[in-house]
Amino acid sequence: MFEKDFLTTSLPSLFSQNYPQIEFLFRDNSDGEVSEFLAEKFPHLLARAKILQGKNIFHSGGMNELIHAASGKYFIAASGDMLYDENFVTRAVEILERPETQKIGSLGGKLLRWDFEKNEKTEIIDSCGIGVSKAHKFFEIGGGKKDSARFQKSREVFGVSGALGIFRKKALLDVVENGEFFDSKLHYKNDVDLAYRLQWLGWKSFFAPEIMCWHARNLGKAKSRRERSSFEKENSFFGQLVVLKKNSSREFSWQVRFLTKCRVLALKIHAFFFERDAWKGFRKFKQIQGELKQSSRKISAEEVENNF
Repeated sequence: MFEKDFLTTSLPSLFSQNYPQIEFLFRDNSDGEVSEFLAEKFPHLLARAKILQGKNIFHSGGMNELIHAASGKYFIAASGDMLYDENFVTRAVEILERPETQKIGSLGGKLLRWDFEKNEKTEIIDSCGIGVSKAHKFFEIGGGKKDSARFQKSREVFGVSGALGIFRKKALLDVVENGEFFDSKLHYKNDVDLAYRLQWLGWKSFFAPEIMCWHARNLGKAKSRRERSSFEKENSFFGQLVVLKKNSSREFSWQVRFLTKCRVLALKIHAFFFERDAWKGFRKFKQIQGELKQSSRKISAEEVENNF
């Protein structure tokens, strides 16, 4: 399904925000095709936005360019396959402006599944933030479960979903590495890497259920592991290994270190025998392993581990 189909519905909901001061920035990597579509379909919306043109540098590269161009106090990493509640920006700013929330570096809301084929907002959770197990398995909190009282409470989380992240610009400037906010090497797990770097510098990530949006994950089509492309398998495994290399610590508890080593070993064995594309990701990682540097740190590994 072509992304234009989503933009036809998604963009009006994004531009309908009731917050008075929003800087709309878009990046068009389609050789102008999307810009032409917007000029024809939504000229009144296009007049309110600034469009950056360029080649496809994937999610990390595109977001880095947009963050550098943004002038506001907060930056919202939005997706084109999302329906936006008209109050989500107002609610986000209200939370981040409170005196007691000044160490919140990233804020996420309750993302529910959007059935694009039926044009229905469902009550199935897409993500309530990024969670991490002691074995370093990263997951979307609540993903696939029906919305319930369990997901009605605000709480600290490990990170916010790459589908929709609301960031304090001060926090992003704190974690920047080589001019990058998102690691441009990573096409998958880049949101996890950023979450980790925010954690290390003492910035908190927070889930607020009153911020609601609806997400058509994978552009409307759920994928099983077997259906994932070679690119996805290779770069997902590569991203996992890079995140662990940059953010591992001898100060983590023995349980975390032991369980992580066991999980990585199991993933390598599975990749070698059953997923050759994932094994390509491992070989790609080995080529750059020696060049990777540890993420900057201000707080202890124990404090970070408390969020596992």
